[in-house]
Amino acid sequence: MFLGAWAVKKTHNSKSIRCAYSQTHEKKDKRNPDLSKRRKLEPTLKSVYKCPFIIWYTFVAYCKNRALKKHNIVYLVKITHVNFVHTCQMTTIFHRQAVQKSGGLQPDLNGLNNIMSLLREKPMLKADVLHPLLSKYLPFYNPTDSMNLVNFRRWAHHWIVHNGDKELTMEEA
Repeated sequence: MFLGAWAVKKTHNSKSIRCAYSQTHEKKDKRNPDLSKRRKLEPTLKSVYKCPFIIWYTFVAYCKNRALKKHNIVYLVKITHVNFVHTCQMTTIFHRQAVQKSGGLQPDLNGLNNIMSLLREKPMLKADVLHPLLSKYLPFYNPTDSMNLVNFRRWAHHWIVHNGDKELTMEEA
């Protein structure tokens, strides 16, 4: 949530926090040597902006022993390199588009089907039970306030009445 508000993403392998529009180094441009067989490709937003925002870090007192190892979020870190310059528009709208294009805003279909089966069995499921489930299975940019819960419950009841025991598909979700 913090990184989304700052329009940045964390990359796990390189121990860095980067802008969603930073240039990727792993991908090589694979073009056909025959010019007649090449497709016309639009430049990606990453290649247009090449945003240099980056924060590199290393773990302090990191335990490599699997038996004693804790989750990475509990370890202290040492910042090793920082570049705070953004060449892109540092907005949550741009970040949301980047996450959406990478497939990060897809709802968890199995989780939503579990919620639908719960609502099928118990239509008046308490909000304090429904809210954490929706927060877990819906993309994190979808708000889960009380009005969203009411709207989801209405939509779910309407869907259950018209579709019965049928499972949700990605288009319906």
